Amino acid sequence: MKYYIYRLKFYDHLKLRQTDIISNQLDRIEIENGSKVIIIVARSLMIMGAYRYNKETDRFVREKEINKIVSEFYDDLPMVEFVNENTYKMFSKRLREIDEDNYNAFLGDKK
Repeated sequence: MKYYIYRLKFYDHLKLRQTDIISNQLDRIEIENGSKVIIIVARSLMIMGAYRYNKETDRFVREKEINKIVSEFYDDLPMVEFVNENTYKMFSKRLREIDEDNYNAFLGDKK
């Protein structure tokens, strides 16, 4: 199983009718079935939640709702070594693989 951060385009987020199941908008990028994904909305860095990828349907299914803004807890993320005005650029990639510790930090689970 792999862990990812998936950045959903801001306008795609506005078009969503529901957020429990989200279609994969990434073309030609292979994601392993069952991977755990934190979905973040571009521009706002709002975290929509923790999702599991279903390859058969090519959709992300929400497992946990998370109502946080990434910039409010940069210091709690192991992937952020120091916070400055450019820290948000770490979240500019559409899909970024992360480790389990960072995934759990997004969930608020300390291990």
